Amino acid sequence: MNDLKMGKMILPEMNAIKKFFLDMLPVVLGVLLALLINNLNESLKEQRKINKIKTHIIAEIANNYNACKEFVEEQEKRNVFFQEYRDSLDVFSERGYSFRQMPYRGLRTLSISQTAWDAAQYSGVLSSIDFDGLQGYTAIYQRQQFLLDLHKQIVSNIYSQDMYNPVLLKSTFYHIQQLNDDYMAFARSLMLNYEYYLQEYIKMQ
Repeated sequence: MNDLKMGKMILPEMNAIKKFFLDMLPVVLGVLLALLINNLNESLKEQRKINKIKTHIIAEIANNYNACKEFVEEQEKRNVFFQEYRDSLDVFSERGYSFRQMPYRGLRTLSISQTAWDAAQYSGVLSSIDFDGLQGYTAIYQRQQFLLDLHKQIVSNIYSQDMYNPVLLKSTFYHIQQLNDDYMAFARSLMLNYEYYLQEYIKMQ
């Protein structure tokens, strides 16, 4: 009898608890669904940001490739000077000429950029790019910076005091020629790097 009474007392409480959970279920599911949608949106937003950064980097690499190609083609024409005047150094030296008085056309300006790469670094997105892609981008921009540093080195040599010293004509000539040869070899290798990453990007599309 007591058990029956107790059962009748517990039953309403069980029903209340059941009703509570049934009422709470849509709320919990709604919260979980909202969190899921929010996480999905954040993930999509992050992916769009990554894709945008990659697109800018690839566009920059394409522009740098074209600029580097134009530079190499023009500079090769200018560097014919070294072949044409190598055998005439004694004549120029006897006349008391300095390197500055020879018809060297100098170094063409190289216009390559790393604005997109700098923006990517400051954006904090790089940590989300796949390792292989990040490694490739880092390597190509490091090589690009080395090329720019080499460019500055040649320019500083071209405008050094040695250029005006007739006694140093031959040594200056061969020094500038060597710098130019190293520079052109590196510029060509950088062009191949640019070309490789552009082709890889096209394959992924």
